[in-house]
Amino acid sequence: MVNVLAPVVRATIFMVLILSFANSAFAKSSDCLFEVDGQRVIDGPCQFVAHRGGSFRIFTLRGSGLEYVAEVNRVGPEQAFGNWNGQQGDPIPRIPLGVLMPSGACWTNARVRLCAWQWGEPRYFVGSPSAAPHLTQPPDVPATDTSQIPMRVGMCVQTEIASLGSRLDGAPDSGSAISYANNINGVSYEVVEAVRSSRVGDPVTLCLVSVPQDCPKGDDRGKVYSATNLRTKQGWSLPDAQHTCGGA
Repeated sequence: MVNVLAPVVRATIFMVLILSFANSAFAKSSDCLFEVDGQRVIDGPCQFVAHRGGSFRIFTLRGSGLEYVAEVNRVGPEQAFGNWNGQQGDPIPRIPLGVLMPSGACWTNARVRLCAWQWGEPRYFVGSPSAAPHLTQPPDVPATDTSQIPMRVGMCVQTEIASLGSRLDGAPDSGSAISYANNINGVSYEVVEAVRSSRVGDPVTLCLVSVPQDCPKGDDRGKVYSATNLRTKQGWSLPDAQHTCGGA
């Protein structure tokens, strides 16, 4: 039997999310700048919502609906993780922006600059972004050179998907496995829908998110990379091995 209520329920949930953005008692008008991969997504009036620990979310409205939303999630005084919705109207900021570093009123990395000022406050920048918002090559040109590997936390490169599979050969439900053209791998014990909907050859932005500490010499397994598929606009974060350094 076809569930005729399902579309209505989904539409209702979507409208509730939109209204929660627009009517949030904690949102205040601000002046924002948000650039990603050389694209200026937000430049001007926005809504700013502060969260605990210095984290925050910015969003813009178009008519009676949500347009773009981006968030900064602080994990320390000098580090945060960012996400954004990737397309107009999507209420969930699910696409990773990688590790961000503070720079005055902005949070930046090699491909992102996200700034928020009080409304009416002159814009100011501390130096320049931690790296120019332009990448080594345009985002629509995947890097196949194996030297294109992010070497430090927060660094991002352009590459493409070389292969897709499951964690265990012949066992599709055992988890997801992915390899990139720059010889970096990703693996998960769970099936990652964003990976499963990807295709070999899809261009991706790949960022180094974390590096294991106190590893035995010669064993550096456990680095975590976040990836954004530039075709599907979906993202995921996966370690490069099933076990971290020193494990089985």
